[in-house]
Amino acid sequence: MILLLVACKGPPLSLQATLSTEDSHAALVTVSAPATVVCTSDDDERVLNVEEEGTVRGLLAAVEYACVAQAEGWSDSPPVLLTAQALPGDLPLPTLKIRGDAGFHLLQYSKLNDLSTEKAIEARYLAVLDDKGRPRWQFPGGAGDVDTSWRAPGEILFGGFGIDKPFPPTVVDLDGKVLWMGPDEVVIAGRPYGDWNHDAGLNAEGNGVMGLVRQLDTGPDDYNFQIMELSLENGEVLWFWDAFTYAADVLPPPEGLDPYHANAVWEDSGRVYVSLRADNRVIAIEKATKKVLWSIGPGLDFALQDTDGKPLAEIEWFYSQHDVKVIGDLMYVYDNGNERKEAGGTADTRVEVFRIDEDRRIATREMMWTKKGWFTFLWGGIDPIPNGYNVAASSLVWMEPDGPTAELFHLDEAGEEITWRIEFEDPTVTLYRSEWSADFP
Repeated sequence: MILLLVACKGPPLSLQATLSTEDSHAALVTVSAPATVVCTSDDDERVLNVEEEGTVRGLLAAVEYACVAQAEGWSDSPPVLLTAQALPGDLPLPTLKIRGDAGFHLLQYSKLNDLSTEKAIEARYLAVLDDKGRPRWQFPGGAGDVDTSWRAPGEILFGGFGIDKPFPPTVVDLDGKVLWMGPDEVVIAGRPYGDWNHDAGLNAEGNGVMGLVRQLDTGPDDYNFQIMELSLENGEVLWFWDAFTYAADVLPPPEGLDPYHANAVWEDSGRVYVSLRADNRVIAIEKATKKVLWSIGPGLDFALQDTDGKPLAEIEWFYSQHDVKVIGDLMYVYDNGNERKEAGGTADTRVEVFRIDEDRRIATREMMWTKKGWFTFLWGGIDPIPNGYNVAASSLVWMEPDGPTAELFHLDEAGEEITWRIEFEDPTVTLYRSEWSADFP
């Protein structure tokens, strides 16, 4: 006699699932026992391990999902059908131009309703887009020079200069709840600061926010700029740096309004780096002493060479740069290129990587990418990612009526090939920078 042994599963799991009222791309789920909840559509799958209750995020808008709870020793739950909410009608959508496994992108972008000025804003959003350009999360907010980054999984930090209102550094969760907000004004030695502008990101330790500010009161030094580091625990000032106090002997005498235009700040290995767009300069500050260690850019402290050690001309430096990050001895630059033409070159936008040799004061250009006719007057960003670079470029139709439209793309590590690209074909869409992540949330 042959005995057939059949593995039997236990009773079916129970799954309750409802759409979130806070995050239009999320479902709230409850299971009768620890399980994996799998929500599938025709071309998407979202998976979440749940002990009892949880939130499945990143559902595609207006798409039907069948959600099932699964666990070893249990039968699958009956499927629960859900259709995520439709997107807001004013949310700009990009077009996928080059397919690739590109992960997810956090960004702030706006749609203008008047092409003659950046101040006529029809819509503004923080959003996470997938590798097909589809929104997986959006939050109404931002406008102008507002930087975005991940504070932690499920927490987003944004801040900078708002076109019609100030944007102090702010942390929100994916339900849009404000977890932390910096003050509109910080008073140091009797002087108010807090005209937050251009950049606000995590410090190197991850326990504070590093942002660019200006003085709020009027006076002869309105063109001064400062760096403010605030605790994400209690809002206290962790570190403060004032350009006129610590860089008066380094920077050229100020002329006109906003002569330096500090637009990016970055911390790495005990150094704070600041991009000064109007001076075609990046400065390195020793954080412990607040001393400016060096300046890099055309005509400054470093000689420029190619990877073969051959000198490069002054016009091969960055000009009017918008984004700078330094990791180890590599400096990543989004080079808008505005003033390169005045220096005898061409006004082309580039993304570049330089290797910094502090001891010999030599910068080696390891990578440079551009394309014929590519010029973006303002904004843009570059991030190193696995196997290449994430690049954000904006449309600026009120300055460049025939210029390129906003786009996100990836370059390979050699800087030779675009491996993924989405484009906002609507010329009224502008974006500032973008931060890449392998997964969401």
